[in-house]
Amino acid sequence: MRIYTSPPTIQPNNSEITDTREAIDVLKLDDSNVVLYDYSNAAAPDVVYATITADLVVENTDTYAFSLTVAGTATLYLDNALIVDNSHSQKRGTSFFGSGSVEQINHVQLVANRVYKLRVEFGSAATSDLNKAGAPVFGAGGVRIGCVRCSNESLELDRAVELAKTADQVVVCVGLGPEWESEGSDRSLYELPGRQSELISRVAAINKHVVVIIQSGTPVSGPWDQVAAVMQTWYGGNELGHGISDIVLGRESPSGKLPLSWPRCIEDNPSFLSYRSEAGACNYNEDIFVGYRFYDKTKRKVQWPFGFGLSYASFILQQPSVQLRGSGVDGNILVTLPVCNNSATTSGKEVIQVYVSRITPSSVSRPVKELKGFAKLFVAAGETRQAAIEIPLKNAVSVWDVTTNSWLLEEGIYKLSVGNSSDSSLLSTQFQVPITQHWRGL
Repeated sequence: MRIYTSPPTIQPNNSEITDTREAIDVLKLDDSNVVLYDYSNAAAPDVVYATITADLVVENTDTYAFSLTVAGTATLYLDNALIVDNSHSQKRGTSFFGSGSVEQINHVQLVANRVYKLRVEFGSAATSDLNKAGAPVFGAGGVRIGCVRCSNESLELDRAVELAKTADQVVVCVGLGPEWESEGSDRSLYELPGRQSELISRVAAINKHVVVIIQSGTPVSGPWDQVAAVMQTWYGGNELGHGISDIVLGRESPSGKLPLSWPRCIEDNPSFLSYRSEAGACNYNEDIFVGYRFYDKTKRKVQWPFGFGLSYASFILQQPSVQLRGSGVDGNILVTLPVCNNSATTSGKEVIQVYVSRITPSSVSRPVKELKGFAKLFVAAGETRQAAIEIPLKNAVSVWDVTTNSWLLEEGIYKLSVGNSSDSSLLSTQFQVPITQHWRGL
């Protein structure tokens, strides 16, 4: 990518450029998503232009879709023929955190193994009329160049079903990616994009041994009840593939737990009715009842609860015991319990979770229960180990008192529950706090 202080001169008949400009910078790109939010050059403090060039070779003769999404202006050429124009009559889209345009797409027939000269002419964010409408502008903007081989989705789905008919085991990989979710913006869909749910349902209808692997950073809805197993892999980086194969092939026993509750549908989300801002204000109407606290309070079922995660090992938690060490804000709670692995052949790790709830009526609003401590314990096949979790008493029972602008450690009787998720069959015991104290700081 060569960066200039002025736009190119385009010949009107054949889209060739007469380029006598001198580049002020040259960048080598390894990604077709070019983000220039923090780009600066003293030679062009306000506006920059760039020419991106590449050789394009496709493996199959077919129709391909080319696209441009831009925070700024951009045009895409193939062998000097204008293919996509996203520099005129732009409409605002959701790309580039709301500062970019709607994606412009065109289709071209390409021949396998032929070298095509691809060129994109880019103007920074200041060249777009969209930025005169009051939306946020981030630095020099950016451009996303897209190219994909067009396919008949129905035929590809039929092909997947035919393959699944003869398979002993089927692994279906679905999910999201940076095109669908990132920081600084809301997802437009809770469902899996495209026809991914249809793929799962059709394959599961003819093969009972289906494992679905989801790659996403947040929950998605899908036909999870139709398949034998679901693995949520998040975005695991370079070693994700090895990690998935180790779990699927049984070389390792999984031990991860969900750090959130997984709603069945978007309407079950605690903030569904109030997540957006109105008149410049964003109201957190769910109050303290977020995540599992909301589902406990409303007794609403979820797809998978907070803290949930299966293992190839078989763990049994036994009755916990509780010791109070000290009192008040300087006291501690020591929770101990035996953890048994009933599997004869599989060792594994279990996460023991400690939840605290108040039995005595409270002077302030409280959740049904709250996670206050946890420990991850390795237990070999057929063995029993002792888990020990120590929790500061002030962290276990205190709530914020808005009337005194301090933390309230409230006397009374509390229930301590232990399990392997927020919705499991919890083992419980009780303890008593003898005095009330207000305290500040952590």
